[in-house]
Amino acid sequence: MGNIKYFINKNINDFGDRLFGRKYRLIDKIVNGLDKSDICPDILYLGDSTVLRAAHEDTDRRTTGEMLAGDMSGKANVLEISHGSYHMEIYYHIMKMSEVTRHHPKLFIVPINIRSFSPQWHRQPSWQFKEEIDLLKHYYSGHGLKRYYRRRINMNGYESIPVKYPLSNFKTVGEFEAIRLKNDSIEISESERRKELFIYFYLFQIPATHPRLLKIKDVIDLVGNLGGKLLFYITPINIQAANRTVGSEFNNYFLRNVETVKNLLINEKGIFLSDKDINDHDFTNDSVVCIDHSRSLSGEYFFHTESIDEHLNQKGRGFLSKNNMEAALKMLR
Repeated sequence: MGNIKYFINKNINDFGDRLFGRKYRLIDKIVNGLDKSDICPDILYLGDSTVLRAAHEDTDRRTTGEMLAGDMSGKANVLEISHGSYHMEIYYHIMKMSEVTRHHPKLFIVPINIRSFSPQWHRQPSWQFKEEIDLLKHYYSGHGLKRYYRRRINMNGYESIPVKYPLSNFKTVGEFEAIRLKNDSIEISESERRKELFIYFYLFQIPATHPRLLKIKDVIDLVGNLGGKLLFYITPINIQAANRTVGSEFNNYFLRNVETVKNLLINEKGIFLSDKDINDHDFTNDSVVCIDHSRSLSGEYFFHTESIDEHLNQKGRGFLSKNNMEAALKMLR
């Protein structure tokens, strides 16, 4: 029965998309939560699929934001806005809605996913969300609520983008994409495929001029102007599996990217903490904090113990919820 209902709803939605354009369904949640609801969210929690998705075996299928809302019950109200492949650019425009809405969150929780800087994510045409951003701009520019858009994705040139990675001989996005998508024409062992994908996702050297890195500065300035506080955290990756698959060199190159993010935050007067600092740090007078969870979790916290991507099972999402709650409560004092 559930499958039939899903099939009917999907076909209705697909027909509506063809007739009216695609509906940006999250914009209603954003507007209702920040402008129309009688309850002001103390915390706006933004996220990508690592916040949103649940493992097949999970009995607790709540998102990380829903877990945080449960953990914070009676202490603070939480509004979560998450979507697969979201990144700092669209986070910025969602947060900018607070400039014109009735409600202004006191604290913004924003993940920094190291993979979002990679060409696989940053240059993917279908993950730019330009049309959704235009609808957000339309609202916060005072032109009212629009829900529908038409998207024409042009994939031409994506696979031919040149890339340079340590520990890999691949030279284009297309070479990496072929093994990610398991193209039958590519002969590669599964162990070698996994090695190349860990490199592809996480070891692209983030330049100081990367647009999504610079967008972190814009987010900090925006929240400062709003009079709010920012809690960033670096999304956990399956570091044990990465080191087993690629070798100890993975850790060195990966930490170089974490250091790049850290340097930007420190230059912007932010506080950068390891996950082990949370208990002892006061947080009360901090307006911008980033907690490095990038290497906090072992394989048992991910969808699979050998997971290549960052998707967390209920144990992993629960870990982030508890840690975010501890820091958030201190920052909200």
